[in-house]
Amino acid sequence: MTTRGALKTTIGDYAGASQDLEAVVRWARAGAPLRSLPDAYAALAQAEYGLGEWDNAAAHAELAVSLARDLGHFWFLAQAHKVAVDIYAMRGEWEFATEHVAAARRAARHIDVPGQLAAASVAEATLAWAQGNWQDVLDALAPLRQENLAALTRNFDAFTWRLQLTEALLGVGRPDQAAQVLDEVEAAPVRPPAAALATHRLRAGLAMARAEPVAARAAFDAGIAAGAHSGTCLERALLAMDYARLLRTGGNRREAIRLLRTAHQILFRLGAKPFLDACGTELSACGVPIVGTPAPANPPSLTAKEQVVARLVARGLSNREAAAELYLSAKAIEYHLGNIYAKTGITSRHQLAAVLSPGPAADRAAAAVPSSRLRLGGEESQPTG
Repeated sequence: MTTRGALKTTIGDYAGASQDLEAVVRWARAGAPLRSLPDAYAALAQAEYGLGEWDNAAAHAELAVSLARDLGHFWFLAQAHKVAVDIYAMRGEWEFATEHVAAARRAARHIDVPGQLAAASVAEATLAWAQGNWQDVLDALAPLRQENLAALTRNFDAFTWRLQLTEALLGVGRPDQAAQVLDEVEAAPVRPPAAALATHRLRAGLAMARAEPVAARAAFDAGIAAGAHSGTCLERALLAMDYARLLRTGGNRREAIRLLRTAHQILFRLGAKPFLDACGTELSACGVPIVGTPAPANPPSLTAKEQVVARLVARGLSNREAAAELYLSAKAIEYHLGNIYAKTGITSRHQLAAVLSPGPAADRAAAAVPSSRLRLGGEESQPTG
């Protein structure tokens, strides 16, 4: 069931993956001795990331790391850290993301498994990608372009890193090399639907780099059509933002604003601050003021573990229930709560919700975003999946 859930995540069936993997977690909590538990939590975090449930994804990514370490699954540890980087980097939580990148690198050095070196490289590239540091992306991914490593890691995340590489090559002004890598992606005999949106977006970016606006628009339109059935919430927002930029520079300000508002809604719900800032810049260029910004995803003084505990307790879980969720003792939860209270200046669990951004990501934008459904080019899509 863990393997099936992981495979569903790979092809973009995030809801199906979540259903399978939550069943595995329930078995573990009922006492089943599951060797694959860290893998299940990591895959569940990836599925929740795709669904836009980033608070849950962060908690489960941290669990995957701690369980892999506690159980001695060192062959999997770098991959678990890589999943955590995906979430923290997209939220702009640079300190946590950087810590997980360094930990992934240490894990990859600790055990000589090619897939773990690949995971550490992709983790580092993901952080650089979120920050727009294109040369750093290229440097991080250089090992995966080596023929021997590419062959050894054939089944590891074969598309994500190539798509990152394509965007980085475009970012440093090397469109011909970007086209070569993108051709590799599109020539693959089996390409997961989850990669379709990014592929269309980058094909449009390549056309824009070559001053081919008609081809760029066709690629964006194809991406919007595909976006109704595939891709992560974040990728749909990035596609809308990039398309809006082309429309704005081409004089179609009204359509650009519509797409940017769609992207802004998605990004606000996710708490994807780096991309939300970029979207706000584009809206300002269109003459549209931005009202309000999302609260930070977490109080900056709390550690990752403390944030997970705080969110569970804020949801109404008792110390014993939170302990069961995190495979800790109730005393450990009590200890973490003491640290949380001291750092935030609160005195009871009932005040936790006030110091966290309110509830799940979908609730954070409720006051600012009245619509519960989003449109991209006439296609309706759910903002959280």
